[in-house]
Amino acid sequence: MLMVRKKKSNDNNTAVYEKSSSKRKPVSESSSQVYDDVIKTECERHTRWLIPLINHYFHTDYSGHAQIELLRNEHHITIHPDLEGRITDAYFRISENGNTQTYHLECQSKGDGTMVIRILEYDFLIALENLTSRLEANQYNVEIRLPETMVMYLRHSNNMPEEFHARICYHDQQINYVAPIVKVQSYELEEMAEAKLYLFIPFYLMRYGDLIRKDQDIDRVEEEVLRVLALLEKLRGNGEISSYEEIELLQFTKNVLGKISEHSKNQERLVAHMKGNIIETDAHRIYAQGEAHGKKQMQELVERKEKALQEAEERIRQLEMQLRQTK
Repeated sequence: MLMVRKKKSNDNNTAVYEKSSSKRKPVSESSSQVYDDVIKTECERHTRWLIPLINHYFHTDYSGHAQIELLRNEHHITIHPDLEGRITDAYFRISENGNTQTYHLECQSKGDGTMVIRILEYDFLIALENLTSRLEANQYNVEIRLPETMVMYLRHSNNMPEEFHARICYHDQQINYVAPIVKVQSYELEEMAEAKLYLFIPFYLMRYGDLIRKDQDIDRVEEEVLRVLALLEKLRGNGEISSYEEIELLQFTKNVLGKISEHSKNQERLVAHMKGNIIETDAHRIYAQGEAHGKKQMQELVERKEKALQEAEERIRQLEMQLRQTK
């Protein structure tokens, strides 16, 4: 019997690449790498932004208190350890109320005819790695459990479907593998905010890429840049995002806009509205410094308490000696 977990299907009614750590290009050489880095940084630093995305596309109802654990995103073919690794954009586990599910998110800058094959490869690598740790318990009856997977497209064509489908055939059985397709540019700016899809906001201005590269209608593009800034300020003012998150989103947007406009004579004009450096942002450095300072203070407090305890123990020992001498 084939025991493969079947993904949910509704049949009844940028960029992701095969990446190895040794061959990744510097950010300056690839627009796709810039977008990829932004997505990875968002997912690693702001895991709470993943919850609305998962709830929206997998029809779950995780609360803001759900626990999110980022998992190792480099996977190797177990039976061929010499082959290159496969690096996923985000692989994580969500747990709440005793229920746990793993998820796999890939980001693609534009359409790619091989994507469904690659996500299948990633998912089976993930499933087999999780399986090998349980083989000794029951090596004759195993269950291969695939993660819930989605592919986020930063750009999409009009004929792009809503889901990836693949039929997995074994003897007379067929299992329909389904992965939702997320089309970032199908959302207006306000819709991103309303649905709390903050991951999308840095990529909103990509829809004006052609105008920017051709230096056309720049006044309109600049108005859109200002709209993004106003929205982030509004979200922070309403308590939807923190000041730290506002600065991070602002600087992520700046990095994407900077790459889009790198060959435009209006780059300085557009990017001037945003200050700071992306990925290792000022906000993150300050946050990390504060965290380090807090850890240092905690360590100093622990050391002082340990010293005081040692002194107290020594004093008790001396009193016990004096008591024995008097007897």
